[in-house]
Amino acid sequence: MRPWATDTMSSISHRARMSDPAARRLHLKLPPPSLNDNRSHEARIREALEEKLGMEPSFPLEFLKRLPAVMEPSGWAPWISVVADGEGWRAAHCDTKGDRPLLGLAVDLGSTSVVFYLLDMEGGKRLARRSYPNPQRRHGEDILERILYARTPRGLEELQDEIIQLFDKAAAELAEEAGFSPSSILYCTVAGNTTMIHLFLGLDPTHICKEPYLPVANRVDHLLARELGLHFHPQAVLYCFPNVGSYFGGDLIAGIIASGMHRREAISMLVDVGTNAEVVLGNREWMVACAGAAGPALEGGILTCGMRAQPGAIERVEIDPQTRRVSYETIGGDAPRGLCGSGIIDLLAALFVARIVDQTGKLQPDAAPDRVVEMASEPAFIVAPADETAHGQPVYITQSDIKNLIRSKGAMYTILNVVIQSV
Repeated sequence: MRPWATDTMSSISHRARMSDPAARRLHLKLPPPSLNDNRSHEARIREALEEKLGMEPSFPLEFLKRLPAVMEPSGWAPWISVVADGEGWRAAHCDTKGDRPLLGLAVDLGSTSVVFYLLDMEGGKRLARRSYPNPQRRHGEDILERILYARTPRGLEELQDEIIQLFDKAAAELAEEAGFSPSSILYCTVAGNTTMIHLFLGLDPTHICKEPYLPVANRVDHLLARELGLHFHPQAVLYCFPNVGSYFGGDLIAGIIASGMHRREAISMLVDVGTNAEVVLGNREWMVACAGAAGPALEGGILTCGMRAQPGAIERVEIDPQTRRVSYETIGGDAPRGLCGSGIIDLLAALFVARIVDQTGKLQPDAAPDRVVEMASEPAFIVAPADETAHGQPVYITQSDIKNLIRSKGAMYTILNVVIQSV
């Protein structure tokens, strides 16, 4: 295994042990005070927690302030919520009852979309899930554009504010959907590429994109969510998956851990395709990785009729090789509005099998004269005619779109080839 893999996976494994589970609720039954035992509230709780947790927890001032209102009313049997903070356990909340939810938030911080999962930290159940467009896209689809924007006056601050506001909005909406409050969120994990994590934390990303390609930090210690202005529980802890380098981020580390490939004897390959593409090849003994620009083509980002995977997006396409009859499915069964990534892949494959495009990706008008037409002064293939769509305009793919997709495929092929040949 490469040194970076050894160090990073060892660090992750250690943190996983420290935070498995990352938050716990404990019911303490303490002896009432007397002249023979006049220890402080803090001393009683600390001793009991150390016995249960195997280590002495830290006590924030806010936690201590709450103790007088809880200890005696609870009959000296308080419910204590603790959260892992990377160094050990932090006492987060004290109450007379054990009915307060223990929530966690897991975030996939992508450059195009941000996906949030609200979890029950005690039972491990997923309570809600939502995906949102990344608000930073208005400054550029490409990561490089955002890095350049971060160098403008207040650019970095603006980029960070946009994503922090999205976190607060998502937390409030997911918590409401589950019937709770975001103030019950005690732990948050964030996985994203190196640049996205820098922008989220307000770290200068300037040197990520130029030699010798230096992030400000590979690994960031656990933070209190409120340090970033997030409105979770006051003692909520936030953890960002570490990056290995400028183009090998915590999202790929999270993928390795989720897939378990770092524990397997068999050789596995992990491919993460988005605006950028990352590939990891290896097993528990060794790993090699490569990253490169795939372009947003497969996310619909640069296609004339491309769109995100939302209701109305064509996600499945079939073309009969004999009759050239086109059939498609949309997300939600709605009238078509455009093509999302999976629909684009299906469409290109179907066009090739039906010989409507040749091996170079060139459209063949004679193969489907009723579908291959001129659009904006170039050939285009009509997937859904105007009378079938939600907006009254045809959904189609142009010759230029196909060229862009071929370039994206070429980038992916190169990345995979480099990784395999490097072993």
